[in-house]
Amino acid sequence: MDIQSFFVYGSLKRGFLREGAWPYPPLHVRVGCIQAKLFDLGPYPAVILSNPSDSPDDCVIGEVWTIAREHILKTLQVLDQVEGFELDRHDNEYLRTVVEVTLESGDRVQAFVYEYANRDRLANCRQIVTDATFGSSKCAAWPDSLARVPQSFKDE
Repeated sequence: MDIQSFFVYGSLKRGFLREGAWPYPPLHVRVGCIQAKLFDLGPYPAVILSNPSDSPDDCVIGEVWTIAREHILKTLQVLDQVEGFELDRHDNEYLRTVVEVTLESGDRVQAFVYEYANRDRLANCRQIVTDATFGSSKCAAWPDSLARVPQSFKDE
């Protein structure tokens, strides 16, 4: 498997509720951004990937976790379960896909990301506005000042 990185933008980030779900420690964690829209689902966020030519200002900041090659398959299994994704299921909450991530250095890497599958539900959810800074750009980041961040699993 060539891809060793995961772009995370919510509760899997360092310091948040699901950080402990990672089965292995990362080789490193870097800040990056993707072309996407970010939504607040209550206790966690969702992204919908954007086409840069259609929406050049859509930017979401997150973390890029790079995992040792020998740990990728197990990490995929664990994170798929956390995100409610199964390859052959048609009612996934999230879909695992690959996205290009721009790092703070300007370098670009390919990473797995979990994109929200139920776009119809997002019509009733708040879109998080671009109020964080990434280089010279304004981007969306979770949590923002209006987000409800769970401190335990019972708060979800």
